[in-house]
Amino acid sequence: MLAERLFVVPRTLGLGLDLEKLEGGGAAPAEFNGLTPDMRDVHCRYRGGQLSVYVADQPGGDPVREGVLQYEEHVGPSLHGAMTLGQVCHLAGLSIGGTRPDLPDATELATGALRDLRPGTSHYQAWFSLTPGTAQSWLMAQDIVLRMPGSDLTGSFHGVRCRSSDDVRGEWFRIVLGGTGTESSVRDILDRGAAVADEGLVVNCSYSGFIWPEDLEPRTPPRAWSTLPAPMPRMAGHDPDCVTRTLMLEATLQPGDGAGMALLEAFDAALDTAFPPVRMLAYDLRNQQRRSALDRQEAMDPAVVDWVKAGADRWQWITNVGSMIEPDLVGFRPAPRQSLPGQRVGS
Repeated sequence: MLAERLFVVPRTLGLGLDLEKLEGGGAAPAEFNGLTPDMRDVHCRYRGGQLSVYVADQPGGDPVREGVLQYEEHVGPSLHGAMTLGQVCHLAGLSIGGTRPDLPDATELATGALRDLRPGTSHYQAWFSLTPGTAQSWLMAQDIVLRMPGSDLTGSFHGVRCRSSDDVRGEWFRIVLGGTGTESSVRDILDRGAAVADEGLVVNCSYSGFIWPEDLEPRTPPRAWSTLPAPMPRMAGHDPDCVTRTLMLEATLQPGDGAGMALLEAFDAALDTAFPPVRMLAYDLRNQQRRSALDRQEAMDPAVVDWVKAGADRWQWITNVGSMIEPDLVGFRPAPRQSLPGQRVGS
């Protein structure tokens, strides 16, 4: 499913608008406020990969509520929301007093939440809900895995190359695809936070289930569940016997990086094998009747599939498609007769 997980930054037609001032920043969302030469307010907002620029109709007017949406483009990965002043100006075609601030350099891009948003840059994102046992097994099966410094709650972990399951105790990792794992290249990533290896492709990885076991407990069922007939349903990720957390994977490729794309294609295909797409059937939890219009397909941890199939009261996901006043609870289960590689639930 590489095509669904890959986003290429487009080359968009900017506004060509010179501003009197523009300032701001932040993340999720990143927001910027400024003024045109005739003192109309400008508001820029970036969240979920979407960049919007609003300009007020007149001085003193609210640019969002009373102005005009002058620019709106999907310019970044779907889960991204950090941007610099230079990036918003280059992408939306803005300038400040006739000049544009610089784009972030490689050092700035290697740390924090910023991404390279120059046109033609490819961003890969994938996420999977996995049990800690599955996540650990998958991570240790990769050729070169580096636990990044400070990847625990207190920030005290040292960066190391993971050679055994004992090393997989942090939250932030980097996987090097196609590299030789020389000491110098490993140290370059661990000590200086390099986002690109001397050879191969670096994949950023995060998973919170390794370091905070006290958080790995069932959550309180939503109030809407009390309307259901007994017994109370059990949901993967919320049940003490099937705890899950999200494995997040990200990688960036520069235009023309054919070797990196080949590595990413092989990596993505291996992910589809490890966590195959499963058809999930929807049921009305009040009467167990099928709600086939809500069926979906999702990449699944085989351990979760096995756990759900082991009991009629177990569900992969439960959601309210109604309202808080009139709940309409729907549960999802794997379709029968799907052959998946079996695996016991890890903890």
